[in-house]
Amino acid sequence: MTCWKPAAFLFALWLTLAPSGAPGQAVAPEVARAVAVSQGAQVIRGGQTARLSEGAGVASGDIIATDGNGRVQLLFADQTRVAIGPGSRFAVDDVTLRKSGTARRFAVSAIAGSFRFITGKSRKSAYAIDTPTATMGIRGTAFDFVVRSQKGTDLVLFSGEVRMCGRSGGCYRVHGACDAVRMDAGGTLGLVADDPGRKAMISHGFGFITDPDQLLPAFREAKRSCGGERVNRVTPPKEGERAPHAASPAPSPPAPSPGPPKGPPEDPPDPVI
Repeated sequence: MTCWKPAAFLFALWLTLAPSGAPGQAVAPEVARAVAVSQGAQVIRGGQTARLSEGAGVASGDIIATDGNGRVQLLFADQTRVAIGPGSRFAVDDVTLRKSGTARRFAVSAIAGSFRFITGKSRKSAYAIDTPTATMGIRGTAFDFVVRSQKGTDLVLFSGEVRMCGRSGGCYRVHGACDAVRMDAGGTLGLVADDPGRKAMISHGFGFITDPDQLLPAFREAKRSCGGERVNRVTPPKEGERAPHAASPAPSPPAPSPGPPKGPPEDPPDPVI
């Protein structure tokens, strides 16, 4: 049986897809490529709109827009993978690469629609995702989320941790396989704590979970549907942050036993908000 190696696959995919199909004007350096495109999808660059084609280069400042049938899978130079669903709008605000190919800064905006995000080899402190109602910081993470315009942001986590902050300043840490949460326009985070509620949420916009075959193998991060399993609770917020609402209360985790640290963290600690 052939053993699929994600890193080798991504490297080969990056090399074989030469940039094409982008507007003809001089642009900022390429930071990603569209490795799979289902039309209709467009790239907006410098006020000009062009059809987005497979193999097209993507640069900071570009906006990717899809219609009701469009899907785009972006492979960034640092091996970050972003899948963009139908009826979506995604802006590459500021992706600044080091000579090593990792990102010094990886700032993007998900304006509307559905998305899958899988981090690459850049430091997690470099990542920042903005939506109309929330901002997200990332630590070693794969997750899907749906931006419902100005109404809120829904998220299903597969691995790692996401720090979600509302526009009003309240922040929460979401962690654990198959956590499902909703942040409304007011910045309140709600835990979807029952299977029927989670299934209903996933069926409304989470197309990459319900139909993973539409994705390339390297983008199929979720090993399970997350639609019929127990939802883990959200970690209680730090002092001064608002507690998320849940359908039923969950016990607090036991305090960790004292002892020497296992080693330095991968990234600097999050700033205090």
